[in-house]
Amino acid sequence: MTFLSEIITRESFVIEYGSHIKDAILIVLEGQFSFSVNGRQGTASQIDICVFQKDTLFTRKVLQKIRGVYIQFETFPVPLCSGLLETADAARTENTIGHLARAVVEKNTLLIAHFLKDILLLHKSPQAEPNPVDPMVASCIAYLSRHCGEYITLEILAERFSISKQGLITRFKKSTRKTPMQYLNFIRINQSKLLLRETALSVGDIAVQCGFENIYYFSNVFKRVTGVSPLCYRKEIDG
Repeated sequence: MTFLSEIITRESFVIEYGSHIKDAILIVLEGQFSFSVNGRQGTASQIDICVFQKDTLFTRKVLQKIRGVYIQFETFPVPLCSGLLETADAARTENTIGHLARAVVEKNTLLIAHFLKDILLLHKSPQAEPNPVDPMVASCIAYLSRHCGEYITLEILAERFSISKQGLITRFKKSTRKTPMQYLNFIRINQSKLLLRETALSVGDIAVQCGFENIYYFSNVFKRVTGVSPLCYRKEIDG
């Protein structure tokens, strides 16, 4: 079983709408977040385990600052489908998660693997569903995430992925309910929120770094998506 593990703390997710390139689970130790994945909607709170299949689109939002165990797999060791896992023994699961979290802090790989196997065996999950995401769309999303600060047009994307503009729009909307450029704006806004929270860069510099034409367009898009201006967002975060 190949995996990477860490303890994470988040006031908001870096990626609130998107997908992972590898299978992953997030075990909540403290806090709460909402999610929607593969048609399943729910809220994950203390001791809940949320599964994210690779290349499967999700939305998620922190409701209360979370601390949790994040584990990424090359491939899940057992068949799992996205969403919350159902426990067969809640008390034992809670105890095992405590041991797992300590093992992750201590970076004890053998114990992590042991407790992880125990947790997966204690949970009942329906057979994993076929991955509904169009592979080309998933590749395009990965490209947009890596290059969101660059000049990108629908023509550039269509040429890069050897597809017509209308074909790209059709396949994107089928998988994400957004056009490619709408999705790109979503990625850029998420990146700008991160920079507004964690840096002292000016709004103008953030607009440029996130690929927006100018500060006015950035401010308009940001307010349309979040309901507040970039400066107001930063002030709210600063308290």
